Amino acid sequence: MYPKDLLKQYQQTQIATSDGGRLVVMLYEGAIRYIDLAIDKMHFSTYDQVNLNLQKATEILDELRSSLNLEAGGELAVRLKSIYAYMIERLTKGNMDKKKEPLAEVRDLLEDLLSAWRTIASSKTESRPGRAPLGGLSLKG
Repeated sequence: MYPKDLLKQYQQTQIATSDGGRLVVMLYEGAIRYIDLAIDKMHFSTYDQVNLNLQKATEILDELRSSLNLEAGGELAVRLKSIYAYMIERLTKGNMDKKKEPLAEVRDLLEDLLSAWRTIASSKTESRPGRAPLGGLSLKG
């Protein structure tokens, strides 16, 4: 097995065994990584790579948005849904206009949310039976 294959297998195992809060942290980290790559590629005017990385970040945000349980999460879930929609809109705008500012704005928002989710994931309060995670996010298939 090649090192790249081992890394992919490790990542798949890590995702499969993660609790909901840790999975959200991983998704946020992935979205931030793709935005960083897009910003870097924009500097070199490799717009096909900018587009590819922003599509990946957008897919992550769309998955987070669609995974929200609005009933369990109440007002917080509704607000998170709006924030995710706003971030997707800003990434699309930055991609279309080839501007870094909207991308950096979304990155900053994700960093703030990531900090909160890291705290939640480390406290593991969302993993108690019968309790919905913050925002009513449900990543169970």
